[in-house]
Amino acid sequence: MRTIVSRHLSSITPELLDLPFLKRICELFEHGMGTSEDVIGFHGTSLLSTIHLMQSGKLLPSVAQGSANHLGFLYFFPNKDAFPNHPLRDSFLPFAEAAKLPCGYAHDSTRKHYFLRELGLDPSVSENYLSAAYLLDIDMMLPGDPFAHSAYQPLRARLNSIGISDEMIKKAAQDAWRRAGKGVVVTLHKDCLGRFEVSDGDDADTGLMSDLKLRVPDGLPIEFLTGIEPLGDEKFMFFERLQGIIEGRITNPCT
Repeated sequence: MRTIVSRHLSSITPELLDLPFLKRICELFEHGMGTSEDVIGFHGTSLLSTIHLMQSGKLLPSVAQGSANHLGFLYFFPNKDAFPNHPLRDSFLPFAEAAKLPCGYAHDSTRKHYFLRELGLDPSVSENYLSAAYLLDIDMMLPGDPFAHSAYQPLRARLNSIGISDEMIKKAAQDAWRRAGKGVVVTLHKDCLGRFEVSDGDDADTGLMSDLKLRVPDGLPIEFLTGIEPLGDEKFMFFERLQGIIEGRITNPCT
């Protein structure tokens, strides 16, 4: 049994316990990263995406409509052992090293989803997600106050027009950087290779460690995942408590 000691327990609502794929999510958590023989790669995402997976049975692809290279694709870092004949194989990493690569992406996705949730916006809507990406990126990259930058003003006007004030935007952005957490990494099963189109990701021409992408416009079905690895104690405890509820070890889920 996978356990962890933590002072922080994520809240679990009765509605969450009714989600149809909850048991399978707990099985994936129990499995963890899996083994090199079964796993073709690793994808970083947020806890919010995982809860959507519990509900729909599908892991959402990119919703970034601003780029045809992104829309409908699920990006992942490949396990080198799963691609013996790939032309980019020399830029792939072995299982244990590749498993670490999507952690930054998971954290980034978690920040964006946290920001949008705080403002009551749906992260599966492309315009919302791109707004979050843009704001949080300029917050990171520009000196001084990013909210005063001219490039931000069209986004500011759009959010203001739907009743989201500057103060709400600033607080949500600050909280996203400080409190969002680290997200999760999911592992992709080798059967993906025979079912979905696989193509080069964004880093194929950079000479760096290359990523790949699956074409899954309707989402990747849960049966093509082999495991879930939460990043950070709080996320780990969330899944451990779900597992305890399913197995009857925890009888009061809302405490």
